Amino acid sequence: MFSGTAMVASSVVLETMKREQRNNIKQHAIKIAMIPTIDSLKTMGLVQIPGTMTGMILAGADPFAAVKYQIFIVFTLLVVAAISAIAVCFLNYQAFYQTNDY
Repeated sequence: MFSGTAMVASSVVLETMKREQRNNIKQHAIKIAMIPTIDSLKTMGLVQIPGTMTGMILAGADPFAAVKYQIFIVFTLLVVAAISAIAVCFLNYQAFYQTNDY
């Protein structure tokens, strides 16, 4: 789950950097890359049934403990997306916008 979230965020950052020419491209690309993760958080628990929480409750665990674990996983996914988007953006910025002043 974490690597899939990181790959989505990274590919969106690179695609945004490739297509747009802006002064604040780093900030804009990172914001755009976070959209899929934030949108999936909006439906968590309403439309989607969280897997960890459901599995723990069906196995007989305390529902409050199951909810805590699910919230931890969801916010960890958000942090993974943010860190990977920031890292990819800053590591690839020079490759996209390198100036050749000879």
